[in-house]
Amino acid sequence: MADLSSKARGDCLGALARAVDSMFHPAGMVKDANSGAFAWLRGGARIKSKSAQLCWSRSEKCWYICFVDIKLQAFGIREMATFDELLLALYTPRGLFIYKHDLEFAASTNGVRTATSGHRVTIRGPKGEENWQVALEAILTMLDAESNGCKRLAFVPFRRLKGWDGGDE
Repeated sequence: MADLSSKARGDCLGALARAVDSMFHPAGMVKDANSGAFAWLRGGARIKSKSAQLCWSRSEKCWYICFVDIKLQAFGIREMATFDELLLALYTPRGLFIYKHDLEFAASTNGVRTATSGHRVTIRGPKGEENWQVALEAILTMLDAESNGCKRLAFVPFRRLKGWDGGDE
């Protein structure tokens, strides 16, 4: 995954999200979308997937994950979201996490660009925590909290190759 371009990685993560969605809805007819507003149709539901990588912010001194260009409902801009369900694929050193987003949690506007680019979903780990594992656990805890409607659908761990030392233990 690390050797792929961001577009190729996004395409791969989108395909993974679609495969997970198909596993959860085996009876649902899944077909490609003819629109850029959503990625595929499952029955009558328009499904969008977004992916993002766990990153370190030097200025904020924290780990974060940020999904961009999400066209949610916005007063005065869009009466409705351009999709019915949003699946988020988190690319982390531990593996890939797929979540169904509730269309509200951690969503923020993008200034004047909200009209054209859409919203962001940004989740930050604790400030000053340099250990990505600790920060990732905090981020996952926020996503898994019962106080929002997000739901973890899948986790695909990265397999360690024999003799490989990732330096994360």
